[in-house]
Amino acid sequence: MSEEDREKIDQFVNCILCGICCASCPVVSSNENFTGPAALAKLERFMGDSREDRGSETLRQEATQDGVFGCHLVTRCIEACPKNVRPTDGITALRRRALSDKFKHLFGGQRNED
Repeated sequence: MSEEDREKIDQFVNCILCGICCASCPVVSSNENFTGPAALAKLERFMGDSREDRGSETLRQEATQDGVFGCHLVTRCIEACPKNVRPTDGITALRRRALSDKFKHLFGGQRNED
């Protein structure tokens, strides 16, 4: 893994899954089906890791209103994190990945399996 690639996922690797981001998230308190900022940040950690070969199925499962598109981008998770992880950054990156996957499917005839 290159230094540049590692730096892209460092903050998400630093997540200790303490749950403080989830406790501060207004979406978690209003939608019991919302995946939550910690899990979504960890998903971006794995999706962004060049050593992983997950394909896009997990991302497709989270490309819903209960997943990455359910986040209201309030950023309380960022303010609350004791390890300076920015879950909202991971969620927006996952949104970009999901939209890219969808466009590839619509305009390319098949979904990207990377």
